[in-house]
Amino acid sequence: MLLDGTPRMRKRPIGELVEALRLCGADIDYYASEGYPPLWIEGRHLKADAPLRMRGNVSSQYVSAMMMVAPMMKGGLTIEIEGRLTSRPYVEMTAALMRHFGAEVTVGESTIVIEGKPYSPSSLTVESDWSAASYWYEIKALCPDLDIRLNGLQSDSLQGDSRVAEYFKLFGVTTEYTDNGVALGFCDADRDATLNIDLSSQPDIAQTIVVTACLTGRPFRIGGLHTLRIKETDRLEALRAQLAQLGFNIEIADDSILSWDGAAGEAAAYPRILTYDDHRMAMAFAPAAICFPSLTVLDAGVVSKSYPDYWRHLAQAGFKMEVAKMIPALIILAVTIGFGAVLFAGHKISERRTPNNTPDDAEAASAVEEEGCCGMHITCEKDSLATLSTEIIYYDDEELDAYRGFAPDGYSDSQIEEFRDVLLTLLPEDIAGWARSLRLRGIEMPACVKEELLLLVSEERERKNMK
Repeated sequence: MLLDGTPRMRKRPIGELVEALRLCGADIDYYASEGYPPLWIEGRHLKADAPLRMRGNVSSQYVSAMMMVAPMMKGGLTIEIEGRLTSRPYVEMTAALMRHFGAEVTVGESTIVIEGKPYSPSSLTVESDWSAASYWYEIKALCPDLDIRLNGLQSDSLQGDSRVAEYFKLFGVTTEYTDNGVALGFCDADRDATLNIDLSSQPDIAQTIVVTACLTGRPFRIGGLHTLRIKETDRLEALRAQLAQLGFNIEIADDSILSWDGAAGEAAAYPRILTYDDHRMAMAFAPAAICFPSLTVLDAGVVSKSYPDYWRHLAQAGFKMEVAKMIPALIILAVTIGFGAVLFAGHKISERRTPNNTPDDAEAASAVEEEGCCGMHITCEKDSLATLSTEIIYYDDEELDAYRGFAPDGYSDSQIEEFRDVLLTLLPEDIAGWARSLRLRGIEMPACVKEELLLLVSEERERKNMK
């Protein structure tokens, strides 16, 4: 079978797990790049002739994967962990659920032993997800008067992320366990003291805590984040880039520590959050609309990975949302909360027209072919960044002509927003042509907009290559 995934999945290293499986007899080949998906897998019976050594500081997911297949291996499996085991609570949860289905698992300090005893059927009630609950803790920290009750959460949870209740008490959010789940309350908290937290055992709630700390003005130094580089996106860099839009300049140290001194700068007038195909980026930043009305979350559909009802639940809580523009693989969601605030409306783009619509269009098209340039607002995409279309397109962006001669770093926030407003109206296949149109007209786009554009073009190219 061929095992593949999204463009981002093709960038997530899988070599550690592949090598472990190969040592147990698996027949796996890399279909494209060494160490990364897609993978070509031939079915084999697995057997370990010796203890399997795995690094503990890379990802607990690799360890859990080997644990889960071990009961079906002849003779079982012994895993020897090298170094400290990252995210141990996830491994403990894996072991507990395996035991529920009849597996015999022993988790020691540096050794995990799984007997070769196959699973047996059993019923199981799945508890609610504490990682998903963390976004409601964030909302409570920002809106103390909001009544929030979360069903299905348990005080004796197997989930390591259940410590979110402990961490958010530092923001004043209290947790009362009820027969149905939890009720969130609020109490006074020292909002000036610097947060010092090690999240090596709960990395999936790092984005929630970091964003909450910034929005509540709480300085922090959060460590244990070394696995965030290889998640759905590089979450360290993603947090730094998107918090900068909100005026928070956080620092990264030793590839594992995020810190902020509490100083806030100027935020973008209309922040647009890139999610980088990461569900947790979308969900952690959406509550920021409480502080930044008309916040926009790009590619909002990524929440379907772990919490498909997230936006519906926000609406039930009083958030006002509007899908400003929907195009393939890019959903732009404007989020506002409060007292009937005006929602983001987007930039009105003129109709796409082909050259034979009018005599003027035909004349312009001829000029494009002869001169290889776009006139003023027309471009032939034949030589564009991604060669994604051959159609002549009119861009409704005449106002940008005023910025001929501007340096990429010479724009004000309001001027940057004019470029973003146009970018947000374009179909993926139009973006490259629009960039070329600007260049041929002598307009250098703002550096930050160029970064966003190149990311979108790269994602579109990868999607087309995967078809």
